[in-house]
Amino acid sequence: MKNIHVLLVHGGHDFDHEAFFEMFRNFEGITFEEKEHPQAAAWFAPEKITRFDALIFYDFGQTIPADSKQHLLAAFKRGTGAVFMHHTVHNHADWPEYPRIVGGFWNASVFTIDGKNYGPSTSHPGLQIPVRVVDRTHPITNGMDDWQILDETYGNYYIGPGVNPLLVTDHPKSERILAWTHTYQKARIAYIQSGHDRFAFENPSYRQVVRQAITWTARTPLST
Repeated sequence: MKNIHVLLVHGGHDFDHEAFFEMFRNFEGITFEEKEHPQAAAWFAPEKITRFDALIFYDFGQTIPADSKQHLLAAFKRGTGAVFMHHTVHNHADWPEYPRIVGGFWNASVFTIDGKNYGPSTSHPGLQIPVRVVDRTHPITNGMDDWQILDETYGNYYIGPGVNPLLVTDHPKSERILAWTHTYQKARIAYIQSGHDRFAFENPSYRQVVRQAITWTARTPLST
């Protein structure tokens, strides 16, 4: 079975590079090319993005040129799936379509989506968060038990009404849904709220969710 080859986009936020990329290097059957903003946007062009089976986003507070937005939309129309991680819900404040792509949006100021106000959103790092699996039949969470993670919570942000929740928490400083899926155009989309630092990257359950999210969005199952 061939490897899954993914484009891993980051930039705009400092993070533990060593622990983050080590997590991806440990995913058997998955290879990646990492690209940092602002140069990463050039990789959304059709002649480049079609090399990849899926897209992984770990960027923060980004805006990209109009042609790059159109290239991304074209990729989703072709069915290229994407995993959005942690602070990616804070990207592209100038792009009204972005919350519909990800299924959520976070902003430190009040914002409006579909005529309803949200925010200001919150973040609280360094918390012990109980994680409960609510859909044990989905390929991303198949075979998983509930677990704990030391991570950052997000609160008071927009979550689209049509998403399929996979993971939830009852932590009072977090929105209930921690991970979800939905379909945008022909693309499978997964969002994972957790992922602030090495305490997440080194967590075996978190790693399993990320790996299985990649295989699900890429539509290429791996042996376990």
